[in-house]
This record gives sequence, C-alpha cells and structure tokens, in this order.
Amino acid sequence: MKHTHRMIIIAASLIAIVAGAGFMLEQMYLDGTVINPVVSHDMQTADMALVPMTGTFAPDGSTVAGSYQITTEKTSYAPGDYIFAHFTLCLHRMITPLVQWTFVNDIAQALAPRTGNIVATGCYTNVRIQIAQVPDEFREAFANSEYRLYGTVTYKVNPFRKITYTYVTNEFKISKVVQ
Repeated sequence: MKHTHRMIIIAASLIAIVAGAGFMLEQMYLDGTVINPVVSHDMQTADMALVPMTGTFAPDGSTVAGSYQITTEKTSYAPGDYIFAHFTLCLHRMITPLVQWTFVNDIAQALAPRTGNIVATGCYTNVRIQIAQVPDEFREAFANSEYRLYGTVTYKVNPFRKITYTYVTNEFKISKVVQ
C-alpha cells in the first residue's frame, strides 16, 4: 500500500512539473501578451464604452491585449484625404499584422483590411502613422457627419494564437467639399 501511495505522489509531482514547464514555455515563447509582447504602448487607454469589442476576445477569436485612444491630426477631413495619428509604442518582434479600420457614425463603413508592418522593430515616441484614407463615396452619402475610426491590429504570434490591439480615434467631421 505504501508503494502505491508513493507512486501516486511521484506521478502527481511529475504531472505538476510538466504542466508548470508547459505554462512557462507558453508564457515565454507563445503567449505574446505578458512576458513576450509583440507591441507595448505608452498611450492613453480607450474608454471601453467607445470600443466596439467587449470582453477579452475579438470577433475573430483573438485575444484583445489592449485598447488605446489615439488622436487624429485634424478635426475635419474631405473625401480623398489621408488621416494620420500619432502613436507612442515599442514593436518588439517583427510579425506582419492584419490591420482593419472602420469609419463609424450611425453606421459602420469598414475599409479593406491590409497587411504589413507600419514601423520597424524599436521604440517610437509620437510617431506619425497614416491610418486611413477617407473614401470618395463619403462625398455624397455621409458628408457633414461626425465620425470615429475604430482600428484593430492583429498579430498571429504562433500557429494557435492571435493577439489584437484595438484603437479608437477622437470624433472628426467629413465635409462634402474636397479641400
């Protein structure tokens, strides 16, 4: 009986060690949020009431690692204008993300998703990044309305896990007239 009890304790100990090692491996090399993040931000977090995703998972099943408020350079744009915002961040690993921006007022107008790194690895303070271009269709249908841009940047950190960062801009107006 003592031999069986000892074997159970040894088996339980081995299971605990293997599980702990697996957790450490996942956290250090696979997770991408706590120990080995893809990106770290030094920016204001977004008011969760403004972020269209609730909970910790995005609609595509990825983990939402952070939601941030960004400010556009202008408060009024015309169709065809490029919209720029400033980011303070560190890109720790070169993983090509999927970037999706959506114009939102009473309705949502998603732009085509794109892939590609915005910056090289390194740390940036107040870097100017082009986030979108106002579609020409806004000239008639949605002109003179207040908008926000919602963005998601999703990194596939390993074959099983994706990490998403969400961004929301200040409100801005889109005018009918091309400037």
